[in-house]
Amino acid sequence: MEKMPAIVAIGYNRKDSMERLLNSILAADYPDGEIPLIISIDHHPDNQPVIDLANSIRWEHGPKIVKIHDQRMGLRPHVLECGNYSMTYGCAIILEDDLFVAKDFYRYTLAAQEFYADCPRVAGVALYSYAHDEIGIFPFTPQASPWDTYFVGTTISWGQSWTASQWTAFMDWYHDHPVLEDTPGFPKHIYQMPETSWSKYFAAYMADQGKYYVCGYFARSTCFAEVGQHTIQKEIRYQARLMEGVPKSYRFAPFNQGVKYDAFLESTELQPYLDAYTGGQPVRVAIHGEHLEGPESFLLTTKALPYAVVADFAFEMNPPEQNIIYGIPGNDIHLYDLSKPAPLLENRFVWEQHELCTLSVKDLLKYCWFKIIRKIRWMLRLQK
Repeated sequence: MEKMPAIVAIGYNRKDSMERLLNSILAADYPDGEIPLIISIDHHPDNQPVIDLANSIRWEHGPKIVKIHDQRMGLRPHVLECGNYSMTYGCAIILEDDLFVAKDFYRYTLAAQEFYADCPRVAGVALYSYAHDEIGIFPFTPQASPWDTYFVGTTISWGQSWTASQWTAFMDWYHDHPVLEDTPGFPKHIYQMPETSWSKYFAAYMADQGKYYVCGYFARSTCFAEVGQHTIQKEIRYQARLMEGVPKSYRFAPFNQGVKYDAFLESTELQPYLDAYTGGQPVRVAIHGEHLEGPESFLLTTKALPYAVVADFAFEMNPPEQNIIYGIPGNDIHLYDLSKPAPLLENRFVWEQHELCTLSVKDLLKYCWFKIIRKIRWMLRLQK
């Protein structure tokens, strides 16, 4: 790269959160070169402690810019403005204030962006790596591979990097799509995010254009999910496995060789293992039961549906797609021929059993009550 990527820390009125993020940035390892640090603070009547903190830190790796907004922007416009720094500096790393970065986050991002610079299917480099889906419903473990990276076809908003060309491609699409449409190929939980979310638009862009984020098997950022624009109480389920130390080199997966997941975090690698059952016709993969609608004639899911089953697999190996890859027999994951109606299968709730098997009944009831109360609070907040 001609210029070193800029680091952009986004803040509002959470001084302690911003201090934790900045301390992790200061503790990271950096290559030689002029590295800009931009601290962008949205307007709030009580954000003076954040401003004082930003002005007080010493940044020894290049210029430090503190951008203070005198009018309230809101999260989506603020992040979009910060994304524009990728065009000013050639590349930008965007970090909201409730994040924490690994020691090698900068070296990793720089190396990844250089490796994938000419790949049109890459929408950006993610620092975060999912341990659960976007809203924390089911655990997510990517299929292992010989590489350090894999690809995810949905947005990641807890630490990400864009080059100028990656950001320009999104912004061109964004200006052409001021209103999102609810389509079968787009997760409803993302579509239903509030309009203050920038990431729902980026997710729609990725789904529409067939783009992917580069993800590491180990995260370079983790999320504390503290109370803010989209969070009414602190969460711990979004914490990710953070890389420790600074590797000497990285094994980046070429795009045509890396493991890939779609917008629903379902594997896109299973078609060759199902061709023998479908005669080569395409299969829609919905193991977790979200992506049930689409044009394909065959569907792979744990859901009980009134169609003919042409193959059954277990739901025992982790990640679950390994059951299909290795042909593990069972009666848990069903391959349906949607052109042939049939009696409804008994729903064994195998997916729920698999994910909740470590919980006692008491713990499960406590968790359900917690989720109900949280949902009520969230709905009340949206009505204000």
